Amino acid sequence: AKAIADAKAAAEKKRIADEKKKFDSAKIAALLDKVKDKSAPAPSSADAPTVPTKAKGPTAGDPNARDAVNTASQRSKIGALMKQAVSRCWNINSGLEGVDKVVVELEVKLNPDGTLSQPPKIANSGSGPLFADASNSAMRAVVQCAPYAGLPPDFYKGGWDHMIVEFDPKKMF
Repeated sequence: AKAIADAKAAAEKKRIADEKKKFDSAKIAALLDKVKDKSAPAPSSADAPTVPTKAKGPTAGDPNARDAVNTASQRSKIGALMKQAVSRCWNINSGLEGVDKVVVELEVKLNPDGTLSQPPKIANSGSGPLFADASNSAMRAVVQCAPYAGLPPDFYKGGWDHMIVEFDPKKMF
């Protein structure tokens, strides 16, 4: 009789242990529903810098949406989109010797709709007929490819409203 009682007790313990091991989504949902505030925690005073920083103004990702400067990755994305857009319009005289060493930088100002707000300007210096030919070719490309509708509108201010576009034959193609 004692052996039967011990066997029943062991079977009951095993049943209870097996039930505890079972996955119950209702129990997990009940636990998750107990979470009161699902927003990000408020910054603590421990997060504040202890030493004054030289940073001025809001930073990228400012929760009050006051950041007017794009991050490096955003600027890189804008640069890649501009490079793609102007490379299809840029015709460089590849038959000239030394043309692969000429780099032209143009200052480009755009309106929010992607149109040019003013003609492009040469931003770097160079001399000789090779630089003149390359700079004229770059300016024609910027004008011909406008409007630049594929640029992300949320990166306009502080991003692609005013930029320097580099025309380097080694990097453009």
